[in-house]
Amino acid sequence: MAIWNYAEDAAWPCTGADNRQTGRVAAEHLLTLGHRDIGLIFPVTDGNDRARHRLSEVLETHEAAGITVPQDRTSKAPYSVAQAKQAALDLLAGPA
Repeated sequence: MAIWNYAEDAAWPCTGADNRQTGRVAAEHLLTLGHRDIGLIFPVTDGNDRARHRLSEVLETHEAAGITVPQDRTSKAPYSVAQAKQAALDLLAGPA
């Protein structure tokens, strides 16, 4: 038994998060609340399948709802609360 990312086709039984579903649920929650002006902060997804799967589902869910997240409303931040906070402040401040 492994504790990792859930995958239906995993060679070994595992328990863990389904990162695609996590991204979809988060995006659907924002849409249900009526949010349409969306900004995203994610870590670099190269070599990070967890973040890549969450991000791809977030984008697909928004696109299915007719929402495109503009490039200037996306930001990358490592797994750091301080750097993610700064990225959020930068997004909220708008274009430089």
